[in-house]
Amino acid sequence: AIHALKFGGSRRSGVLLGRMLGEQLRRQVSNDTLQRAVLVPAPTTNLRRLSRNHGVDHTLQLARAASEATGLPVARLLTRATRPPQATVPPSHRAQNVRGAFSLRRGRMLPKDRAIVLIDDVRTTGSTMSACCKALKTLDGNLSVSIRRTIVVATVAVAGEGRRSPAKATDDAKI
Repeated sequence: AIHALKFGGSRRSGVLLGRMLGEQLRRQVSNDTLQRAVLVPAPTTNLRRLSRNHGVDHTLQLARAASEATGLPVARLLTRATRPPQATVPPSHRAQNVRGAFSLRRGRMLPKDRAIVLIDDVRTTGSTMSACCKALKTLDGNLSVSIRRTIVVATVAVAGEGRRSPAKATDDAKI
């Protein structure tokens, strides 16, 4: 189903997987966090979306279906620069490949009390999610007062667990 969504543009798979992801969020994330959360899909470049996904933004599809299951709003806060697909890059070079690839969309803001649920399809090394979190840190600008936002990372699947410590890969990020 993930392959059909990611490479075949299957909207049906996106709805199914996104709803399942939303149900897991309701079960596993505290009510306090969910009540003040927004769903933020990891962005796909327009070039990649149009060339291999049949016009479907697969992470946005997952986020919209998870929104239906949770009642949480979707906020497209991030944009992505064109880089080689992570699947084509050796795991040891993935962090370098996405370094600086993500940034906030121009004019996007979020109230300081809102938590973020960052949604992606598959986590392998965690490089994409780490780079997205780094970009989200800039959401509040350079304020003199330290603001800590809760970011919950949510993926449909985890691949290559042997490449990274499970505890490090699944900890919620607090920024």
